[in-house]
Amino acid sequence: ENAAPLAARLSDSRDGSAATAAIGEWVRTLADTTGRPVLDADAYLTPPRGVSASLGWHVDDVDVLLVMLRGEKRFRVAGSRLGSPTTIDLTMRTGDAIYIPALNFHTGGGDDLSDLARNNHSVLLSVAHRPLPAAAAAAATRHVAEWRTVRQALLARAPSAGWE
Repeated sequence: ENAAPLAARLSDSRDGSAATAAIGEWVRTLADTTGRPVLDADAYLTPPRGVSASLGWHVDDVDVLLVMLRGEKRFRVAGSRLGSPTTIDLTMRTGDAIYIPALNFHTGGGDDLSDLARNNHSVLLSVAHRPLPAAAAAAATRHVAEWRTVRQALLARAPSAGWE
């Protein structure tokens, strides 16, 4: 039986909220240390034999820092063009981190899970940073919107297996 993942917003710069004071302090320290404003931070819990919260191969209009807090999960990252080869293929384990720039195709999870990933839950922290400069952020948002439209059209025409 495949259990559904759980997602939780831990911090949101738009309204200044944080799930706890410690998380708010950690996010502020990260922003101060990196010189990069944090837009939001989310946690994803994938239960044993659970379905990943990943959207399949996709792009984001923000830079993303992923930190594996517990368990393991496979992540693959490619370039910014459709059909770009995979440049990173990493099974993240507790304590590992990966930085994914805006507009780079990536995916997490999948059917090829290790025994550890199949039999234990994983907890992933995802921290979103706005790409710099501001003009790049606006362009990234437009490109992601275009990609989502193309992806939906492809999914509507594709066989159901293996495209999501």
